[in-house]
Amino acid sequence: MYCGKNIWLKILPLALLLFFAAGADTNSKDPLTVQVIPATTAKHTYDPDNPDPRMPTTHPDEAGVTVSEYGCVAEVAGQITHTTKNPSDATVVIQVATIHITLKLDVTEWMSQVAPQKIWFHEDGHRKIALHFYDHADDVAATIARGWIGKSLTASGADANAAAKEAITEIAKKITAAYMTQVRDQSELVQEAYDRITSHGTNSIDESDAIRQALAEVAQADTRPADR
Repeated sequence: MYCGKNIWLKILPLALLLFFAAGADTNSKDPLTVQVIPATTAKHTYDPDNPDPRMPTTHPDEAGVTVSEYGCVAEVAGQITHTTKNPSDATVVIQVATIHITLKLDVTEWMSQVAPQKIWFHEDGHRKIALHFYDHADDVAATIARGWIGKSLTASGADANAAAKEAITEIAKKITAAYMTQVRDQSELVQEAYDRITSHGTNSIDESDAIRQALAEVAQADTRPADR
């Protein structure tokens, strides 16, 4: 039996480019910018008896695997609006002035040389789901980041500079985590539903229909009230 497998949780390191400024310019035209790097896609075949060392491990009954890697880098600048110096450390209040977000997505399909056409179609479906979420990723990132513009965060460190870096780091981490929750993790839920609906590519359902069903299923689940 052939069945497709999707690994969409291979996470890029959450690289955080951080800086702060004592007098950051808050009068710029737009304090928030989002750069979307065009998604890259690649497709490779492999010999099941001698798999490519670059690809993820597959089980004996699997003939394909798709890897989707989402990346999000947050660059945050802020003003130090208050500093308290203590004998052993310092505490500062940072007000966020500007944020620049860089987004990327890399999708790679690995297909066995003996995989039937149906499995190729199935793995292409995984790629399409990843790209679907990336198509709206800039709006998601902008909404998350804009909520931080003008907000303040307090942090402590060995000195004012260390404390400021701690505050900026925390903000960048929160932005990146929220993005991954709303884009990568939602994509994961749809990928899981898609695999279930298609029996990992082994039943007769059309892949486009399965994608629509998976998207609708996850969207409906998101609107259900939480259990009390």
